[in-house]
Amino acid sequence: MINSKYGPTLVKEFADAGVSGLPFSWNNDGVYFDPSITDEQKATVLAVIAAHDPTATLPAINVDPVDKLKTFLAANPDVAQLLG
Repeated sequence: MINSKYGPTLVKEFADAGVSGLPFSWNNDGVYFDPSITDEQKATVLAVIAAHDPTATLPAINVDPVDKLKTFLAANPDVAQLLG
């Protein structure tokens, strides 16, 4: 698993905190900030990591394939017409 030290939810937590588009990266060795990032942005990223639970899991996504197909066909009437 990529970034196994952090688990699968950290990216969502960054997005929820509004920092996912900022110039920083992370791996199992640490966090790396672009010089253009502000002290406030850096503090937010570090706070997210400090509060992060690496054992947290993403919620299961249950998708009914028939409903998915119906939604696709409703949004793409040309395809639906081809299928008859």
